[in-house]
Amino acid sequence: MKLRTKILLSSFLIIVTLSFVFLIISMSTTNTVFERYEKMVQHHIDDQMQKTLAHYYVANNGSWRGVQQQFMPFSPRDRGNYRRPAMVLFDHNEEVVAAWPRGTEERWADVDFKTFGLTLPIEVEDKVVGTLWLPSQNIMNLDGIKVKVLSTIMASFLFAILISSLLAFAISFLLANRLTRPLHQLAVATEQIKQRHFDLRLPIPSQDEVGKVVQAFNEMNEELQRSEQVRKNMLADVAHELRTPLTVMQGQLESIQQGLIPATVENILPINDEVIRLNRLIDDLRQLTLAESGALPLRKIKTNLRERINQIIDIFSVEFEIKGLTVELESPQEKEPVSLTVDPDRITQVMVNLLSNALEHSPPKSKITITFFWTSLPNLQDQQALEKKVQKWLRKESMEENQSSSMAGHKGLVIAIVDEGPGIEDDHLPHIFDRFYRCDSSRGRQRGGGSGLGLAIAKEFVLAHQGMITVLKGEYKGTCFAIFLPQLEEELGKS
Repeated sequence: MKLRTKILLSSFLIIVTLSFVFLIISMSTTNTVFERYEKMVQHHIDDQMQKTLAHYYVANNGSWRGVQQQFMPFSPRDRGNYRRPAMVLFDHNEEVVAAWPRGTEERWADVDFKTFGLTLPIEVEDKVVGTLWLPSQNIMNLDGIKVKVLSTIMASFLFAILISSLLAFAISFLLANRLTRPLHQLAVATEQIKQRHFDLRLPIPSQDEVGKVVQAFNEMNEELQRSEQVRKNMLADVAHELRTPLTVMQGQLESIQQGLIPATVENILPINDEVIRLNRLIDDLRQLTLAESGALPLRKIKTNLRERINQIIDIFSVEFEIKGLTVELESPQEKEPVSLTVDPDRITQVMVNLLSNALEHSPPKSKITITFFWTSLPNLQDQQALEKKVQKWLRKESMEENQSSSMAGHKGLVIAIVDEGPGIEDDHLPHIFDRFYRCDSSRGRQRGGGSGLGLAIAKEFVLAHQGMITVLKGEYKGTCFAIFLPQLEEELGKS
């Protein structure tokens, strides 16, 4: 059974059930009201008859003589409203003095009136002078009116049930269509996803729960599309990057196998270098894939980044010395530790990748400057604001503003690495962090160099810390890579 049919049947059953419940309650309440009204009127009639008979007894000089002919309990006009039961009047000696209808006195002579019926004492000056007996406690004749009223109520409710059911069916039909249309679209879209059509997006019909489900579906599909694109890119990149080293190794091994070159250490070492390069490439791809999918594990601890950067510089000291490079470390407070809660291993890899890039493209006997300072940004996606902050810092402008800890926004640490190399052309800047991206020969990866994923890995590791990374080419010579690492809330509370 379809969901729309279930909604229609459920609405119809609810309306009919509630209508019949209201009908039963209304008829029961009406019947109770009639019974209370009958009792109230009966009490009034009983009281009036007692007073009338007492007045007759006093007016007749303390005698019931002639009461049979003179007293009429009911007038002819009351015949339609009252029953016509027998009524018997006794004197104070419990002798029958009158009975209605007339001529029935002898029939009641031997009846024990105390065992049934209703007795109403007639009192004059606190003395019982007679008793009026009725065979029933209720002489009102409202049954006809009650039946008519209850019949009218039932007919009205049945008509209301019919109209309500038709209206409920119409409204439920429209509502069911409105509710099930997005679900039907979701079902059709799900079938298309099974065919790997991840570019499908559904219009959000409303802002309620159904709209949230559709929005979640679109977000899920977008994430699937991104994951699929990451998978395709990774396969294409792996195929492209593995082809060259495998071709080199195959050529070397075939030459050795055919006896064209001897199997010496000198000829085997290039093959070993290619194996090491392949292992490094595979590990870089694994790390990059984890970061892009949001599954990169982070072990954040409070880290002295000044000390960590000095250790990284020491690692590259031999390469810097061979190339004649000078490395300068600049910061506002050179002796104070610069502490931030980060994953030290991931940030170390970021700095190693950026320094390796600067080392490779810096001309001999040039300078690499590493600078860091505290600042605040309006939001963690405002890359333009970060670039302006770095440019002001490099031009030695607004030093007090950058060092202020009371600025509004997201406070964090900026680390900038500036080299004096040939720089990057403007056309290549938007793609510099893409995996395996090649600018030109000056920025290309030579044989035996890196895996071509260093900048892409650096970007993803920084993003995993909710930070930003950018590359600038301004008035100064060379290239500047700048990263922004935000402080955690608990660090802001202590600062």
